[in-house]
Amino acid sequence: MDATQRPFLVPPDFAAYAEKHGLFQLYERIMQELLVTQPDNPLDAMIAILKRPSDDVPKIVIHGPPAAGKRTMCKLASQRLRCVHIVPDELLRDDDSLVAQEAQSQLSGGKQVSDSTWAELIKERVTKSDCLNKGWVLEGFPRTRLQAVALHAVGVLPKHFVLLDVKDDVAVERSIGKKIDTVTGDVYHVTYDMPNNPDILNRLVDGKGERELVKELLEYHRHIDGVLSCYSNIVKTINADQPKTDVFTLVLTFLCTECRSNAPHTPRVILLGPPGSGKDTQAALLASKYNIVNVSCSLLIRQAVADGSKMGEPVKPYLERKMMIPDGLVLNIVKARLGQLDCATRGWVLHGFPKTPSQAEQLVQAGYEPNRVFFLDVSVDTVMERLTLRRSDPVTGEMYHLQHKPPRHTYVAQRLQIHPQDTEQAVRGSLQHFETNAEDLYEFFTLSQHLNADQDIHTVFELIESMLVNPIPKKLPPRVV
Repeated sequence: MDATQRPFLVPPDFAAYAEKHGLFQLYERIMQELLVTQPDNPLDAMIAILKRPSDDVPKIVIHGPPAAGKRTMCKLASQRLRCVHIVPDELLRDDDSLVAQEAQSQLSGGKQVSDSTWAELIKERVTKSDCLNKGWVLEGFPRTRLQAVALHAVGVLPKHFVLLDVKDDVAVERSIGKKIDTVTGDVYHVTYDMPNNPDILNRLVDGKGERELVKELLEYHRHIDGVLSCYSNIVKTINADQPKTDVFTLVLTFLCTECRSNAPHTPRVILLGPPGSGKDTQAALLASKYNIVNVSCSLLIRQAVADGSKMGEPVKPYLERKMMIPDGLVLNIVKARLGQLDCATRGWVLHGFPKTPSQAEQLVQAGYEPNRVFFLDVSVDTVMERLTLRRSDPVTGEMYHLQHKPPRHTYVAQRLQIHPQDTEQAVRGSLQHFETNAEDLYEFFTLSQHLNADQDIHTVFELIESMLVNPIPKKLPPRVV
């Protein structure tokens, strides 16, 4: 088949459907569990996995040295994300659990709880209905690399690992004034955080002594590198030597990031912004680095008219009379390009369309739903400076800017011309048209991301790149009032 004469159009629904419903992640989850559990009847096990609630729940480990604030961060995270807070030592007191009874017998016999028993105890807790439905945050565990390996072996795999980092002298200073509520287990400090309730004050007891703390610090430093080696892809180290609210803000920001997936990702990017925001430039940079197709709506229209194609003929009268082209004609041209094989396999970055919520809705209904939408925000003054000072040389075709790239010779400066679209009146008209639809476009693309485009070209590109390669952050559940 000659693709230049009769381009092969790929239905857009395939990749979008698989991405929307997380089919690759579902397959990965099933294979992962089958390999870990190795059931006798894999088919029945797969059916059971598919009947379970969604796996899109928090699975978090918050770790750190003694007095780093693990209990506080775990409580805050469990409240904000509405998940279950798991304290390993409290699981030992579950008299209904056969695994807990086994652990208690090991302790009563003068032994430590074995790594495999700890792993089974944690697995038993995270597979209960509340953890399956709401997720969990595990406090200060695993403590050794062998415990981490044991958790992997039974299929307890967190999605986020937070390491709260404080210096040893800070940990010792915190521990000296530490007070513990004997009823709730909440941690307070005589200097930084004391309760106002007199009932709580009466039942507070001192925390661990300095000698015991130093012993735990030595144990922590002996094992933490081995633990981190098991979670290197999901770990985030956060400086915990700052106010509690600042630490939790950093923790919550990390917990809202989606885990990187191994699923094949075909970029479908839309760049939106006022004229002069740099959409053409950023699209060219993205296309160059990631080998995706640069789809300029205005260029497509001009090419269709110049080629005399069936789609270009109806558009020609509107261009000649400088009239607004109907949405349906523009959409047909854009669909024809996005449906070609290179766009379907390599991905695309579209700019210059859509300009209105109606166009955006028609594009999505046609099956071309973007997986990234970036709004390039610039001020009106910047737009006016960028566009109204642009000039072109009619002899060489060279583009100049009177402020940033002026011509070197006077005779060149004298023959420079301004494009009709770059006059102040035309630019203000384009700005007004964009601002009229900007808010509605933002509401339509609910997962769109804004960035400051009033910066150096490469700085803006780095921002877009970081948002493109990383998953879109999760939206937090509403606060419980």
